[in-house]
Amino acid sequence: MAVTLASELGDVTVFEWRDARTLEDELFLSLTDAAVERLIRRAIEHHSEELVNEHIKSVSQTAKDLNGIAAEMLEGDISVATREILGKAARTRKAGWFKSVTWMEDIARDIVGPDLADADAGFRTIVENLFTWANDAPR
Repeated sequence: MAVTLASELGDVTVFEWRDARTLEDELFLSLTDAAVERLIRRAIEHHSEELVNEHIKSVSQTAKDLNGIAAEMLEGDISVATREILGKAARTRKAGWFKSVTWMEDIARDIVGPDLADADAGFRTIVENLFTWANDAPR
């Protein structure tokens, strides 16, 4: 959602994710199953399978692990509960899966961009509004 606020410096546009979500929540809740699988694979590339698995087990209080999520992906339908766990695991303090400008740029280009047309409509609208704003912003 975008909101334009008046300030001493002029109008300021503020973008925010829906329902107090973080960026990681939006990614895991909004992208397709195939894109979620690619995000997990990228997290493993950046960190390790062991670390990603530990984050998942920690935030789910051992209710989920990487093997269980892999089985869900094979079935072709990642549950909302699993997606929520992945969002929380991805933003683990001091070891976030994509907490580097380079890593986030890479997943935006390689995963989010190609998946955007099939992503959740609300997420797609926020991203499209952001691009519209960036293209129209005075320089």
